[in-house]
Amino acid sequence: MPLAHHVGLTVSDRTDSLKFYRDILDFEVVNELSFEGGAFGTAVGVPDASAEFSVLDAGEFRLELIEYQDPISHAEHPRLNQPGTNHLGITVEDLDAFLANVPSNVPQLSEPQVTPTGNCIVFLRDPDGNLIELLER
Repeated sequence: MPLAHHVGLTVSDRTDSLKFYRDILDFEVVNELSFEGGAFGTAVGVPDASAEFSVLDAGEFRLELIEYQDPISHAEHPRLNQPGTNHLGITVEDLDAFLANVPSNVPQLSEPQVTPTGNCIVFLRDPDGNLIELLER
């Protein structure tokens, strides 16, 4: 059976994104890399691509924050009911306590909600509008 290795998010500014994922979500930076052209450009389907990566330890998987040198324009923030929309789910021990430490400028889709399965969830947006689900079991 294949095993999940990492989730990659293309971001507009790694510094801003690190403030969110490292400083707010407490993920640890484990590596910083850069790739350009050649096999990398071929693999991502962007000839002459150049990108900087921050690899973070997110517990059960790695999170790659990828900033391309020449990105295309930023798409409109996705909604959860749009096909192709993704979100990153993160388990926290105490959702209310965790949210108390999230800066007020971090967009939150609603107040925490209890689902029919008994989990308490809330969705946030990172600096690029990526959806982050915080979940307390």
